[in-house]
Amino acid sequence: MKAFGSLAVFLFSISLLAQTASQLGRFSVPFAKGCAPFTINVTSHDDFGVITRAYTYEPGAVQTTDTFYTYTVPGIYEISQIIGATVDGNLDTLFSIEVFDPIPPGFDYSFCNPDEVYLFVTDSLYDFYEINTVNTSVQLRTDSNLGTRLSFAPSDQRSVTIEGFYDDALDNCGFTSSTLATQELINDIFINDFEFEYVCDDEYNLTINYSSGVNTYYEVELSDDGTSFSPIYTGFLQDSSHTFSGLMINSNATELCFRVNAISICDSRTITGATFCEAFTPTSGVLENAYATYVDNDIQIVFDQNPFGRYDLDKIVENEVIKVFASISTGFVDESISPLREYSYELIFSPDCEADRQSVLISPPKIFVEELSPNRFEVTWLEPVSSFTDQLGYRFIISNADSSQTSTVDNPENPETVNITRDLDVQQKIWLSGTTGDITLNSNTVRLDYQYVVYVPGAFTPNHDGQNDLLEVFGLPTENFTMKIFSRWGEVIFETSDTDNFWNGRLKDGSIIEGAYVYQIEFLNEEGELFNQLGSFVLLKK
Repeated sequence: MKAFGSLAVFLFSISLLAQTASQLGRFSVPFAKGCAPFTINVTSHDDFGVITRAYTYEPGAVQTTDTFYTYTVPGIYEISQIIGATVDGNLDTLFSIEVFDPIPPGFDYSFCNPDEVYLFVTDSLYDFYEINTVNTSVQLRTDSNLGTRLSFAPSDQRSVTIEGFYDDALDNCGFTSSTLATQELINDIFINDFEFEYVCDDEYNLTINYSSGVNTYYEVELSDDGTSFSPIYTGFLQDSSHTFSGLMINSNATELCFRVNAISICDSRTITGATFCEAFTPTSGVLENAYATYVDNDIQIVFDQNPFGRYDLDKIVENEVIKVFASISTGFVDESISPLREYSYELIFSPDCEADRQSVLISPPKIFVEELSPNRFEVTWLEPVSSFTDQLGYRFIISNADSSQTSTVDNPENPETVNITRDLDVQQKIWLSGTTGDITLNSNTVRLDYQYVVYVPGAFTPNHDGQNDLLEVFGLPTENFTMKIFSRWGEVIFETSDTDNFWNGRLKDGSIIEGAYVYQIEFLNEEGELFNQLGSFVLLKK
């Protein structure tokens, strides 16, 4: 009997090892971990005989004699057992019932060839995963490589199931099923644009914008010496943009290059991509494309802003700093501008790290206008100073007051003679515009007032030869005018308000007397404004 009793105790211990026991060993459950909904069944192991055993499965829950319970909400719980009141120490507890969310495992895969792919599990929620196809079953642990090569016969369906498991837990958690595509490896990435961005000292970021294959595995390589390439990234490029951070660049480099290769993880084949390069200086990405441009009567400062430092601005007039603007952003507008002054600015970048400050001098284009005669002007200008070296294409833009109508003078000389007409209204304005690519620099704007000028010949010959027999005038804006002719003594000798009745050179007594005469024309424009023009001419008898 003694030997039999020892065997019973041994078998009881073995049964507890297969279960998760309570603190006092009075009850157990098959698994203490599982995914919602997670049903547990309690097995009692005490020797109290026929007695009431009550359980609570959640905080605040009502006691029950049920030995099974289903958890529907993920969390950590404990089970308490209360044995009839006549038993000393009647409370026993099983701590840490873990209930997980049954999240389907994430995965991705890359092309190798028409009959092979390489599959990656893309999360680490579970302790291990099982990958099953029609002819393969693979187990991957989270603490090791979560990728595997999958091969298919030509006639096989390319279906796969990925199921997640926790160690020592009920196998009721998430799974994912999908049908895979297979094809030959190709390099189908297309680079739209890219940028190297300064971070600190020799550290830079590379951002590329692209379109790429969904299931292609890529390798990005960098070169700063023009000959050798080193990998900076391997993986998928499934978004339209990616930034590679913390790239250490040789400070003596003159050019930075990169390329994107397609690789087969199954057999290490590589399809090398095109090489993209840009000129490099130690300040690349800090003060690039910095310029100043007039916006109406203000000056705007524009630059490619680097996020790893601060920009300050010194305002300079006649080589003296007259104002400092601290911590500005691109698009900053200086509103304290006098039309009589010439301005330049020093844009200063202070890195967040312990590196030297960098600066660049910039100034907007500036024009000067001199009136040569009514409606005729000479325009000169100062070219802008900026941080880019591209040649600007210049043109003068002349507009009406609200800029709704414009005319241009392309590729002007410096200085350039500009004539204005009434076509753009009486009040006009002119400015210089310089363009390269999508960057435009504008100068200050100068007002031009159109002057109504009636043309009166400097001489006429009333000799009845059919040429210049009348003192005709031209360019009257309306027919509302009065013209008077004065003798050298100031006497009015002729007056008309009729465009069909101009002076024929004869005095009231019919005589024609050579000499100089003075005229006065008063006229109205289209808006009813009154203008007065005085001048002189010569009468010649030939």
